Amino acid sequence: MEDQFLDGVVRVLTETFEGAQQEWSWYLDSDRNTGLLATISPLTAAQASRHTPLGPTVAAHVEHVRFHLAAVTAALRQETLDLDLSRSWDVQELDEDGWLDLRARLHDEYRTLLTQLHERPTWGADEAGGVIAALTHVAYHLGAVRQVLKFVAHS
Repeated sequence: MEDQFLDGVVRVLTETFEGAQQEWSWYLDSDRNTGLLATISPLTAAQASRHTPLGPTVAAHVEHVRFHLAAVTAALRQETLDLDLSRSWDVQELDEDGWLDLRARLHDEYRTLLTQLHERPTWGADEAGGVIAALTHVAYHLGAVRQVLKFVAHS
């Protein structure tokens, strides 16, 4: 049962980052281009850094998600990190190199989480809850990024 549950979580997490992996989807459009990584991939640094009435820039959302994933993977390794979550919003604007680097670091944190999920032999309620919370958190920010992009595309 635990393996099936974990497999389901991994599938939804993968869809959240990479889009649907089959003809249908769990909750996104049935297209590989709807996950977070594909959503941010075509953006320039200027687009990712554009301020809108909705608040944080796309770059800020991406850094916040990356920061959160780093915290989750550290917790799964039973590491205590001195993290200030409010600092995860400090990045608002980036140049092209910074934007490429941030996207790469987000991808790396996502891959690290997937690896940890597959390698973890047992799960406690706190660890399982933390991973589900991370998945929900990323899904929320994917939706927020999509809303910000509606303003970015028209400005």
